[in-house]
Amino acid sequence: YQQIDYSRFRETDAEMFAHAARWMRDSLRGGAPFLVTLMTKTNHYPFNPVDGVEPVEGDDLQDRMVATMRYAERSLAAFVDSLRGEPWFSRTVFVFTGDHGFPLGEHGCNSMGCGLFDESTWVPLVVWGPHPSIRPGRVHDGVASQVDGAPTILALAGVRAGNHFTGHDLLSGPDGSRLPRVRLANHYDEMLVTTDSFRVHATVSSGAGRQWGRQVFRRLSDPLEEREVRDADPRLVDSLVGLGMAEHSLNEAVLVRDLLAPPAAR
Repeated sequence: YQQIDYSRFRETDAEMFAHAARWMRDSLRGGAPFLVTLMTKTNHYPFNPVDGVEPVEGDDLQDRMVATMRYAERSLAAFVDSLRGEPWFSRTVFVFTGDHGFPLGEHGCNSMGCGLFDESTWVPLVVWGPHPSIRPGRVHDGVASQVDGAPTILALAGVRAGNHFTGHDLLSGPDGSRLPRVRLANHYDEMLVTTDSFRVHATVSSGAGRQWGRQVFRRLSDPLEEREVRDADPRLVDSLVGLGMAEHSLNEAVLVRDLLAPPAAR
């Protein structure tokens, strides 16, 4: 980042977006390409109400979550509308996403860190703007993750330079046919391998591992992972778990040896 701007007095979404819009209108007049990243705070645990959030009766977590999400959306809409008159607006792509979902007790807990299950609330990923690769109303329902964000943005910007990103351009084909069909994730000693059809949970180490042991769920017909698949081909499960183990070892080696970014990029 060339510059980081943070103030405790602008932590609410409305204040932060209004300040960012003023800065962008004043500072981005030269016509040069730019990348601006904004992080909101209000719609995040513990979802405490601030000025502008609809009142919530009682102390229900889900009600607070919904109320702060509506507030975040209104603040975001005001931000975008305030920039429509800028000369660069018609040449700008906006990417909206979140950092993680949130469990609502569907797997026995109401806090983060309860395994790698898919939660009731999911992370949005919306790419919007006047770009020939972005077709109005197009929905991508293939396997994707946040590691695909940066490669997708680079492709939209026409950047083809070599990089060390592990993700892929989500707009690489009309139907995503060139996308790899496997995604892997780790959380401490837990492993998740996602394919077009299945989500396989297992343990990274050879120890006792996760309390549920290995589990397999159908990705499309059971998105909340409520019905475990008992008749999955064990050879398929073994191969996917083996792939997850290999990816975990590779990730550890890259981080320990500090190989994520080449020296020239630091």
